[in-house]
Amino acid sequence: MFEFKKTISPNKKQQSRWLQGLLLLILIPIIFAVLMLVAFAAISKWIYAKFTKKSPRENAEPETRYLVRNQNLCILLHEIKAPEWQEISEVWAENTYDEDETLFLATTEPEIEGIHNRVIATFFMETNNGVFLQRITLAENTGPKEIGSELIWVDYTDLKIKAIEPVGCYFLYLAKSQIKGFNFKENIEINIKNI
Repeated sequence: MFEFKKTISPNKKQQSRWLQGLLLLILIPIIFAVLMLVAFAAISKWIYAKFTKKSPRENAEPETRYLVRNQNLCILLHEIKAPEWQEISEVWAENTYDEDETLFLATTEPEIEGIHNRVIATFFMETNNGVFLQRITLAENTGPKEIGSELIWVDYTDLKIKAIEPVGCYFLYLAKSQIKGFNFKENIEINIKNI
């Protein structure tokens, strides 16, 4: 159905030590100033909240958003709140990408086994007859949880899923009809051709 070619390349070389030391010396006063501003803003906000008697929402509903929404399928992404899933999200952030929340608990309409109530990433690549998704996987019977991912295909005609290609711990994104990805150590490219 599809043919895959996966390319993994190491990240670019790091800067020399003396340049890193110089940058650190320059950044220390800037970081100190930013910390002071953040502390001042936090104290100001606390004082404002104290006098206005407004309290933040304690039991706010987790945010949800649509990943796929069409006549065939609806996939909703929910913030991960459960402790057992939170650990997976933290491991992902330590190894792969820590800037934004990129893992979510998915629900599907209609319910599709293998995606519904499973952790998936925000990556998707839609075609006329289906969609590629990145599903998070856990290695069984390991001491610390080994997290990975796989590229899966959801066919719109029968809403069946097929695990296509193990990917590993990479944040995937679409760049000009090509799947690219990265983590803190490597980059990856996945080319897909219709067969």
